[in-house]
Amino acid sequence: LHVLKINAAPSVAEVFTSASDDPSIRNARIIHIVRNPAGFLRSWRRRWLAEHDEEQVLLANVERLEEVRRLDPEGGAFISTVPDPNVHEAELLFWRYCTQRIRTAGAESAEYLEVSYDELACSPLSYLQEIFEFLDLPWSEDVAARVGEMTSSSEDIATAFQSELDDDAISTFERTLGAELCDEFSLRRS
Repeated sequence: LHVLKINAAPSVAEVFTSASDDPSIRNARIIHIVRNPAGFLRSWRRRWLAEHDEEQVLLANVERLEEVRRLDPEGGAFISTVPDPNVHEAELLFWRYCTQRIRTAGAESAEYLEVSYDELACSPLSYLQEIFEFLDLPWSEDVAARVGEMTSSSEDIATAFQSELDDDAISTFERTLGAELCDEFSLRRS
């Protein structure tokens, strides 16, 4: 069993989900862990943006979005609906692009499993059992006990973003994600 963690690289995911004649990747299984974009943004702000110059991050993100629009005009068409994005909007636009493209690549593959990060964090035993089954790995009471020990605070981490969902944040999500994703992740005004 080989495990690759691939972040923000939809073209790499497409290689593994495509019907390849290469036996070394033909049976690769893809687990796509999708985090609520509000949780993703909160984590990104605290872990990445806090450590880097915001103007430089914005410039790099805008360049990355321009490259997406140039290389994938159809898949990146929604990017132009947010002219002059701020640093958070630019990151969310790229999150949307990557998530949608990986989902599309995996949609036709029996070797693709999408897992909600938030649901996994809140109910790790049931979701990890599903993942183990998908990977043809044995599940045991010892594994379940270890998972329980290791994930005792995961729900708090996964839901921490909810206290930050004010009107400004919701507006940002509505502008960048579109109605369908806002509905999927419950990021709408009540």
